[in-house]
Amino acid sequence: MLISILAFLNSFYTTPKQVAVVAKNPAIQFYSAKNEWRNKTNTDSKKTFLKLGKFHASPRKIYLRNFHFSNRAKKSAFTLSLPKGEISKKKTTPPWNGHFSAKNFRSTQADNLYLEQIKQNLRTSIIALPKWHTQVLKDLEVQKNKNISRGLSNSRKIILHTSSIQNQQELIAVFVHEMGHITDLGALKGKKGHKTSFYDGKTPILNDDLSLIFYQISWKTATQKKNSAKKSDFVSGYASSDCFEDFAETYLFYRLHGEKFRGILRYSPALKKKYEFMKRYVFKGQEFELNKPTNYKFPYLKVFDATLLSFDKKDL
Repeated sequence: MLISILAFLNSFYTTPKQVAVVAKNPAIQFYSAKNEWRNKTNTDSKKTFLKLGKFHASPRKIYLRNFHFSNRAKKSAFTLSLPKGEISKKKTTPPWNGHFSAKNFRSTQADNLYLEQIKQNLRTSIIALPKWHTQVLKDLEVQKNKNISRGLSNSRKIILHTSSIQNQQELIAVFVHEMGHITDLGALKGKKGHKTSFYDGKTPILNDDLSLIFYQISWKTATQKKNSAKKSDFVSGYASSDCFEDFAETYLFYRLHGEKFRGILRYSPALKKKYEFMKRYVFKGQEFELNKPTNYKFPYLKVFDATLLSFDKKDL
């Protein structure tokens, strides 16, 4: 029985076959003619997934709705710090009042500095997102270990595997992507409606769930695209994995790459609807990078993973 389960899980451990790289950007890559995939096995990852239970699996990243966590984690305060030498008579207000923890970091100067840098970039990211999104996030955990997934999330918790993330800009992008899942599955979640054709695993998406408006632009069910859906209807290749990844990648693209997003709207009516959904329901009319010229030449059809696209941190 265990062998059959592992064989089933192994079918999910895949990464896209890279054929060419454009402009030296690892996020922009051509798809192979047959869209071939190569199996990627990892014994430790298999054990982890067996322990975590129900999950969604996609190339490169995996996010979970229901899972179990080890409590063996280093607790760490997550508050805004004042500039050196500045004294405040008022109590500082943290950008987020959830629980933060760090795991597998050693008590060395190098690891302490590394963890502080991570925390500072996460603070910046949290402040840059709407408060009604981040309030849904109850637990944020960073683990200094390598994993087939860089980020895991459900409707209330995010885990980031920092050793699988190449730099701090990618850390921010992965966090924003996972916050897309938090917003989708937590902040916009329906409560009193009836079942629809969309399911998150075995959990039905109810018809009063605002995310349904977004899903139904390109999807019949959570994993089945509409017959009319085209490659150009998605901000990245990864967005076409399922409706949940479509939401998270579009959320990331809207927040970090506004000028690129507006530039590609002319290629797809579906993309225009997705942009308007994000603007109206998710970011309440706020748009980003309006001071930059619209990028009409951005080759988005060659992008598989939007978290690897560079962005200007000053725009957060």
